[in-house]
Amino acid sequence: MSGFEIAASLVEKVLEEYMKRLLDKVSKGERLTQAEVSLLMVGLVQRELVRIEKQMAEGFATMNKRIDDLRSELLSKNEETNKRIDDLRSELYSKLDDTNKRIDDVKSDVKVFREDVFNRLNTLSANFDKALSDLRTEFYKKLDETKADTYKRLDDLKADISSKYQIMSQRIDDLDKKLIDLKTDFTYTKQSFDELRDRLVKAMIESLEKQR
Repeated sequence: MSGFEIAASLVEKVLEEYMKRLLDKVSKGERLTQAEVSLLMVGLVQRELVRIEKQMAEGFATMNKRIDDLRSELLSKNEETNKRIDDLRSELYSKLDDTNKRIDDVKSDVKVFREDVFNRLNTLSANFDKALSDLRTEFYKKLDETKADTYKRLDDLKADISSKYQIMSQRIDDLDKKLIDLKTDFTYTKQSFDELRDRLVKAMIESLEKQR
């Protein structure tokens, strides 16, 4: 933790302790000074900002976890697809090795063997190309489906985060408005007290002048 963070934590603790004293003072019916009222308002605002900051941090942590889960799922599907390709390649190579062995075993009848081998190789090649083409088509199809699903989840996640951000922004705006209204009420109350004080002073002066 940096020196700035330690200092900020100490200031927050001191402010929290001072707020408790002020609230205890209010609960006992004691009047607060203007400075104490200002500090109490600052403390309440600080509490609300800390709470909002915590909610945003939790929201970002949830978003990062969901993104990591999506990434892991995509990697798992890619690994599964690669394994299927490797298995099919091994199977095809195995069949090709078997064909070559049979070619070596029937060398005595070259003409018949050659025709048979050529036919088998052509068929195997066609099957191999078809299987590889089908596998490639299936792979790209699965990949497109996975990408589409991933993009959709990311869009949903962005929309969810945007909605929560708008709600937080609205709450902050509402809090600012309440603070402005409270400041206006406080100013009006102070003016009323000042006017009442001036009237009392004036009345006392007039009363003293009448007694002379």
